[in-house]
Amino acid sequence: MPSSLSSRSGPGAGPTTHAAQPPAATDHSLARPSMRVAVAGTGGACAAAVAVWLLAVPLGGVELVDASGHDIGIVAVVLVSLLAGAAGFGLLALLTRRRDRSRTWTVIAGAVLAVSLLGPVSAATTAALLTMLCLHVLVGGIVISTGLLGVRRTG
Repeated sequence: MPSSLSSRSGPGAGPTTHAAQPPAATDHSLARPSMRVAVAGTGGACAAAVAVWLLAVPLGGVELVDASGHDIGIVAVVLVSLLAGAAGFGLLALLTRRRDRSRTWTVIAGAVLAVSLLGPVSAATTAALLTMLCLHVLVGGIVISTGLLGVRRTG
């Protein structure tokens, strides 16, 4: 027997088996990707909304005005898309302990998107209506798809 092994004696001398325990960093390793996905999804939704607004309003000449005469500017587009992303991913975070969280979250997010499509109905022109519908569907679609991606990666 080699000398390095013969010097070991006592309770730790033989091969040991450990119960399968996740490493201590597991909680953090799951939280970080989810946060990255949430930031990427919210930021991507915001960037896409800004791109649509820039193409439609300054370049396309669409007057983005609702029926009551309120102008929908770039600041409103940025704030609402960031709020939608934060609300969506916040709800997803609240549902993390549920086994069926992806289904529950998708149903709620889809219902919110469907209700949000009622807002563009108040557009002053057809071009404004189509632009606002595009904004709503694009932001909602990006938030929902990246939220589902985050759920599948973390649990």
